[in-house]
Amino acid sequence: MVAGNLFIRTLEQGERTFVAMNAKGYDGNIRVLEDLPRPKKAAIFGIVLFDSQKNRRIS
Repeated sequence: MVAGNLFIRTLEQGERTFVAMNAKGYDGNIRVLEDLPRPKKAAIFGIVLFDSQKNRRIS
């Protein structure tokens, strides 16, 4: 009896999950974004410089 109850609850939870995923547009494919290219050294330098100037004005 416990095993039957567990089976029914598992089946119902699976159905709820299936309905929710369909509502969100899941079609069976997992999509991931491509890796972004590494930033150039000049960009990093500019960010550090800008951040250090911002911190100086606050103090």
